[in-house]
Amino acid sequence: MSERVALIGLSGAGKTTVAPKVAARLGCDWIDLDLEIARAAGTGAGVGDLIREEGEAAFRAREAEALRQALEVDRRPRLVVACGAGALSLRENLDRLRARAITIWLRVTPGIAAEKPAASSTSNSWVPSARPSTTSSCSRPCSACSCSRPPAS
Repeated sequence: MSERVALIGLSGAGKTTVAPKVAARLGCDWIDLDLEIARAAGTGAGVGDLIREEGEAAFRAREAEALRQALEVDRRPRLVVACGAGALSLRENLDRLRARAITIWLRVTPGIAAEKPAASSTSNSWVPSARPSTTSSCSRPCSACSCSRPPAS
């Protein structure tokens, strides 16, 4: 049985920053699901572009497949997975994480999360500030709504 650690949290919580640090401490590899999704799409588009071009449902299907690959197919014995902020949107992802990974919720206030993308590389179209809000049907960023997602339990 393979060992998986999955990092979840709001956009800007630091999943991509923390993942390599956790992996180094555990002596294993790490992946970022958003980067894996963009790579698998093969179009050169970032995650935000994929959501806008294909719609959220198609993107979530890509995300579910990337998570399945990371947790069930990848042959590495140990792996840290930085999940996308919307990974818990689908019940199948939540069930998969519960069954196959130690899940760590990186908690951050929406205000702090909104500040973090500004420090990220703007050359990446997948940074959270470039992505549409997936937390509600409103078009305002998560920080404007003060919304959050509950941790997987």
